[in-house]
Amino acid sequence: ENRGVPLFCVSAIFRPGQIFFKPYGAFFLSILKRFTVLFVQDERSRKLLYDKGVRDVLVTGDTRFDRVIHNASRVFNHPVVEAFSSNQKVLVAGSTWPADEDILVKLKERMPELRLIIAPHEIGEDRVIKLCSRFGSEASRLSESNTDSSFTGKQVLVIDSIGLLSSLYRYGKYAYVGGGFGKGIHNTLEAAVYAQPLFFGPNYSRFREAVDMETEGCAFSIETIDGLYSIVDALERDVVKYTAVSEAAGRYVKSHAGATERILESILSRIGKS
Repeated sequence: ENRGVPLFCVSAIFRPGQIFFKPYGAFFLSILKRFTVLFVQDERSRKLLYDKGVRDVLVTGDTRFDRVIHNASRVFNHPVVEAFSSNQKVLVAGSTWPADEDILVKLKERMPELRLIIAPHEIGEDRVIKLCSRFGSEASRLSESNTDSSFTGKQVLVIDSIGLLSSLYRYGKYAYVGGGFGKGIHNTLEAAVYAQPLFFGPNYSRFREAVDMETEGCAFSIETIDGLYSIVDALERDVVKYTAVSEAAGRYVKSHAGATERILESILSRIGKS
C-alpha cells in the first residue's frame, strides 16, 4: 500500500553481481523502484540502476567521508597512548586478524625500532593473551598500562578495549588495516583521514575507496612481509616520498567530503514539495 511516505536510500553502492541484477532478482529490483530517491556513491551504480529501469537515482557520494573528517576534527587525547607514541615511529594496525599479525610480527623483527599499536578485531581474553605472547616481553596491554607506566623495552601496545580505534590512527606514522587476508578489509577511511600511508592485505577489490587510494599511490596492498617491508623501508629512506604519499591520502579523503550536505538538501527540497 502506498501511503505517500517518502523513502530514501543513502550512500548506496551497487555491483553487477548483486541479487537485484540476477535473472531471478526481479522482485528485489522492484523494491528499489519504490524508493523516492536512491542516493548512490558513484556513477557506476547510477548507470547500473538506470539500465535496469531505476531512474530516481542521484550520485551524491559517500557520507562516511564526512563522518571520518568530523571524527578527526574532534579533540581527543589518550595520555597512555601518547606516552607510548611520543617521539617514536609508530604503525597503528586496526581490526587485525591472525593472518595480519603474522605479517606484523615479521615486520617487527626486521624493524625493531618501529613501535606497533595493534587493535585486534576480536578482544576476547584468550585472543589478546595469544597476540601479546607473539611479541613476548615487548608487548603491553592498554588495560594494564597507565600514565605511570614505563614503556622502556616495550615496543607493542595491544588495544584490548573497544571504541578507540578510529581515534588512535592519529598517533601513527603508518597505518595497517586488517581483514585483507580474509573476507575483506575493514575501514580504510578512518586511517586515511590522518594523512598517512596505508597498508592492507590482498582482498580489497570490493572496496572502492581502497582501490581508489591504491590508484592514487597512497595505499598499498601487500601479500608478504617482503612487500610490506620494502615499501616501509623505502618511505623511511625518502622523506619527500613519504610526505607526498601521506598528503595524497589526506587529499583523497577531503576531496570526497560533502555527501551528507548534498543528501540533506535534496531530501529537504523533496519533502518541502510533498
